[in-house]
Amino acid sequence: MNNLKYLLAQLSLIKKEYDIVRDKQEKFNIFTVLHKPNDERRLHSRFIATLLNPVASHGFSNEFLKLFFSLDSVKLNIESFKDAVVYPEEWNKVENSNIDILIIDRSSLNAIIIENKIFAMDSNGASGGQLERYFKYIRDSEKIPVNNIHVFYLTLDGHKPSQDSLGEFKTLENINGKLLSYNNEIITWLEGCLKLTVEKPFIRESIIQYIKLIKQITMNEAEISERLKIKDLIAVSQQNMDATKYLIDNFNHVKWHTIAEFWEELTNRVKKIYNVTDTINSKSIEIIAHSGLNKSEEEDGIFFNFNNKNRGLIYHSPNDKLWFGFQIDKVNDYTKQKLEKLVENKTIYKRKVNYYFYFQNSKGDFLYLKNFSDLNTFNLINPENRTKTIGEIVNQIVRFIQDNLM
Repeated sequence: MNNLKYLLAQLSLIKKEYDIVRDKQEKFNIFTVLHKPNDERRLHSRFIATLLNPVASHGFSNEFLKLFFSLDSVKLNIESFKDAVVYPEEWNKVENSNIDILIIDRSSLNAIIIENKIFAMDSNGASGGQLERYFKYIRDSEKIPVNNIHVFYLTLDGHKPSQDSLGEFKTLENINGKLLSYNNEIITWLEGCLKLTVEKPFIRESIIQYIKLIKQITMNEAEISERLKIKDLIAVSQQNMDATKYLIDNFNHVKWHTIAEFWEELTNRVKKIYNVTDTINSKSIEIIAHSGLNKSEEEDGIFFNFNNKNRGLIYHSPNDKLWFGFQIDKVNDYTKQKLEKLVENKTIYKRKVNYYFYFQNSKGDFLYLKNFSDLNTFNLINPENRTKTIGEIVNQIVRFIQDNLM
């Protein structure tokens, strides 16, 4: 245990050293000034679409689009997109049929669908899965031959879409689909774009700031020299090697206990106000904490009744932020009318069987239970931080119900 304490103390010194370096760096980032860092639609999709658009104001014609097509995971012929139109367009900023990024050449009948996911789930509905709907729309409404439609599912880490999203097509391959990640393909593409912009300071600095933002949200911002120092510290002695392995071997257990204690404390707090009918099962906790993959078995939460047996839930879904909502078939007509109004006003969202919104802490950050690289999740290890977070969650629920449904 003394070896582990020594190792952690030395790691703390390395962190302080590089925190000083980071503190001296420029903090201003135009993207985070104008939008939340994980704003898929207004920030990420619009900026990426603008770079890809041959007629956008960047002035580089189709050079950025060519670089995108040259990526190993894309490999498409620019000649098939001589008359490409890219949505959302820079000037009206409107998606085509809710598709995050659409590149379409109506002369040669070719199209690319890019579904952009930072933390949100696939938006599946009664009319079909999200990717299924988009593919059918381009096939049927735009009359693009199926072999000329390419689908790219873009996420932070390159994970797969849900089966529901694919619908009747079942696999990405059946819709000419591939996976892309911000951490690999988008960073690689942007660094290629950067090389073209040496003499164009406005677009160059915009791309630099955007790369910086991506490295922040993918938790990939550490300097190479910082990583090497950490590696060398671990390798300096067998005691440090043993202490590091001890921490790695036990961190999954730390995660499990943290998640379990979070749900237990949250359940007890909710019970003091509402009638809890069901709480999260141990299988869900195990998969959230231990599985690197997103699995349907991790989907679960706390269910409670309020105000004449209306059903509310605090829920964890695979590859999604923690959310609070209401089961559509478990609320009375009065409550349903009020919730539908909130959906119309875009105060809350609606999917298949639930009305819902995402929890945000006092800083406006979301809680993504699966990701212990995220500081908000990691801080749940500390009992005081956990209790504070749970208090914020419960207060949001109480305020929402009192302000909107009573």
